[in-house]
Parts: sequence; C-alpha cells; structure tokens
Amino acid sequence: MKVLQAQVTDVPEVQETNFLRRVLSADPTHPGFQHVYHLLDDFYLEGPNGRHQCIVTELLGEGLDRYAKRFPKAQIPISIVKSILRPVILALMYLHEKCNIIHTDVKSNNILLVPPDGANPSVLPTESPTVKVIDLGVACWADHTEEHWTDLIQSPEFHAPEIFDPLFPTLDFCAKVAIGAGWGTPAEVYELTTGKFLFPHDIHRTVHVSPPRHIL
Repeated sequence: MKVLQAQVTDVPEVQETNFLRRVLSADPTHPGFQHVYHLLDDFYLEGPNGRHQCIVTELLGEGLDRYAKRFPKAQIPISIVKSILRPVILALMYLHEKCNIIHTDVKSNNILLVPPDGANPSVLPTESPTVKVIDLGVACWADHTEEHWTDLIQSPEFHAPEIFDPLFPTLDFCAKVAIGAGWGTPAEVYELTTGKFLFPHDIHRTVHVSPPRHIL
C-alpha cells in the first residue's frame, strides 16, 4: 500500500489513481497489460497532518536494485537481463500505445519481481524472473505533457543528455519528456549489466562545470 503525503493528496495534477484505472480498463488483452502493476483499491485516511490518499496494489517482490545484489558486483547476467527486458518493454508499450501514459521514472526500484504463484514474495527465482513496472506517481498523459506536475523526467542518473538544461537550454519541457521516455530503459539496461549508473546521481551539480565525456 502507498500512502500519499497530505500536502499532495488533493493536488489535481497528482493522478496516480486515474492512471491506474486507465491501466485496468484500456486493453486487458494487450501483452503488456500483465506487466504493469494493478490497482486493487484506494481510500482516504485522516491523520494529524490532514487527509492522506491510500493506494492499494497487488503484492509484489523486491525491486531490481535489490535483486542485482544477488550477483557478483551487482551485475545481472545478460541472459537474465534479456528475459527481464521483454516484459518491461511490453509494459511501456502498453502504457504508451493503449493508455496514453508516459511513465517518466523508469528505474530499477520501479521494476519489481513477481513471485511464483502462491509463493512468499521473499522467495524469488534467480533465473528468468517475471517483472512488473510500478509507480505512476510522476507519470503524465502523453497528450498533455505540459501538465506534468514535477520537473522530474527520470532520476538524474538515467537522464537523457538533452534533459540537462545547461547543455540544451532552448529545448522545451514537452520535448524533454518525449526524449526521456525513450532513454530511461536503455540506461537501466546499462545499470543492470554493469552494476554502475551511466551518470552520477549528483550530475546536476557538476554538468554545468564539466559535462561527462560520454554525453559529449
């Protein structure tokens, strides 16, 4: 269950439950449908800081960030990465083509393993795992990217070069969202296979001084 902070619960631009309802209704026959997390229920809870929206989704296992630590140097074998990549691509295709949703935050801890039927979520396969893409909290509608409620387009370590403002100051936000949507997954593959991030997490503090060689 995900509990939203009171200060964002009633912000109109925060539409995670609307996105999740679209996921359930758009096209259950699409092969990517089963690889996106599903909404089970949502409700509101009053607390000392105000009203909190609570989002209940299916029970899943650990994220790929933790799963990678099962392997030497956090490097997942390429054969397993390939088996993981297929459902991730199908999930993103479903979001883009059928749901009109851009995820904008594809990363290893937003890709969770699916436990075998009836198994405890802590018991996970080490080979050919099944995964689901989660967390539409900072997603946006593909035809209304200008309404994206945050400046976040992927975490810094997964940013496309074009997203870095000091390097591309004239590129508008909508274009950055579109570019970022196609960059995050390949950057994630790099992390899973090498055990390293393509860019450092604090790149925004350094890129205006000395951009990394591999983005020039």
